[in-house]
Amino acid sequence: MRSGEIHVLMGKNGSGKSTLAMALSGHPDYVIDSGSCVLEKTELVTLSADERARAGLFVSFQTPIEIAGVSVFQLIKTAYEQKFGLIENVLNFYHEVEREATLLGIPTASMHRSIHEGFSGGEKKRLELLQMKFLKPRFAFIDEIDSGLDVDAITMVSQYLKEMVADSQMGCVIITHYERLLKYLPINAVHLMSKGSIVTSGDTSLADQIMRDGFDSVMKKLEL
Repeated sequence: MRSGEIHVLMGKNGSGKSTLAMALSGHPDYVIDSGSCVLEKTELVTLSADERARAGLFVSFQTPIEIAGVSVFQLIKTAYEQKFGLIENVLNFYHEVEREATLLGIPTASMHRSIHEGFSGGEKKRLELLQMKFLKPRFAFIDEIDSGLDVDAITMVSQYLKEMVADSQMGCVIITHYERLLKYLPINAVHLMSKGSIVTSGDTSLADQIMRDGFDSVMKKLEL
């Protein structure tokens, strides 16, 4: 992947999409015992999870966990300072976080709530994008960001993500089962995963074909 590109990763449940994202992030449940992952000349496989994040990798979880007692703003502020250094004017930073939250349709009062506690599925996904905005990753894996979003929210999130990629030249992999998000974004490539391997790649017509005919039919036509 090149900086500024948006790739899509599709596949049936259990094909390995989320496993790939979790393994690359350094999740302790997964061990990479061979191969390599290089992010702008930095080999990630030998790094701890926090070192991979500092190197510029971000993973948006499919099911974000709740963290009681830690507010949304506390998380964003602490993570930002760990990566970029102490914030000189916390009040200005807080107002900046509020502005971005508003653009994502997140109530500003949510900044004081515990992370993801009592949030809807769609709100949790938008909070992941808010964190990503301030951590400024070089590359991001976004796992099923469209689940739990209604039509208006999908349009809003797509526009926000599109602008983020254009402004920062962040590379982005979107893991999804559906093509509804893709029509709002400039997609560079679509990849189909099966049994832990990417079996074919193409443009958005591949996603259209999958949605029209189903995974099994596409795999059969490809003789996979």
